[in-house]
Amino acid sequence: MSAGGRRTPHWSPGASVTSAVVRTRSSGAGSWPVRSRTVKVVSVPMSVPLQRADKALVTVVGLLSIVFVAIGAALNLLLWKLVIQPVRKLSALSDRVSLGELDAPAFVVKSKDEIGVLAGSFARMRKSLVHAMKLLDQ
Repeated sequence: MSAGGRRTPHWSPGASVTSAVVRTRSSGAGSWPVRSRTVKVVSVPMSVPLQRADKALVTVVGLLSIVFVAIGAALNLLLWKLVIQPVRKLSALSDRVSLGELDAPAFVVKSKDEIGVLAGSFARMRKSLVHAMKLLDQ
């Protein structure tokens, strides 16, 4: 304590309170021996834990950002491979057929999703168009 009865902060262990005595009391079941322990009171500036917390926050946010970017890239790749690429191929094939190139290679899709259904419908339409053109030529 400083003069005037105010407490002063202790920034180092050497400047802290030197010791305090802690005694155990006797209980109803018998008395326990009195033990004394030395307790040192040390005050730590708040800047140290705040710096550690800031560093941990930056690490967590950085790792989460990397994870979300990786998930986004994987979803983008799957979308491109499963939807965009087959639709582009089907669109190019339909352009060729619409220009009269009926011997263009068939669009084969083994999936049973919407792209596969669309490819099957296009193949049927193409067969019908080839059949109608043969009937017109006769």
